[in-house]
Amino acid sequence: MEIVFFVYEFPLYIVGGLGTYAEYMTREFIKMGRDVTVFSMHTENAPTRDVYMGVEVHRLIVKNMNLSLLLSMFIPEEVRRWSESGKRYFGDIFLYNVLSASKL
Repeated sequence: MEIVFFVYEFPLYIVGGLGTYAEYMTREFIKMGRDVTVFSMHTENAPTRDVYMGVEVHRLIVKNMNLSLLLSMFIPEEVRRWSESGKRYFGDIFLYNVLSASKL
């Protein structure tokens, strides 16, 4: 069985509990003999693709993508009122999801 995780943080980049949870869960699935792939956000010091403790990791490069003008018809009104940094964050997460899904 192949298991795929989509998480914002995964080693080498951990901010809080989500990254720690994902690291420990993927490690347990590997011990059970499962194939595990993780799609996560890229950080400057991490490779875009590697194997971390038996887990295939894809770290997608998406940074400061303000897609609010390009995708204005799909973005909720509330998001359009966000600050520029908030819109970039939304764009990063949106693009991360699209790129991750395209690799499946």
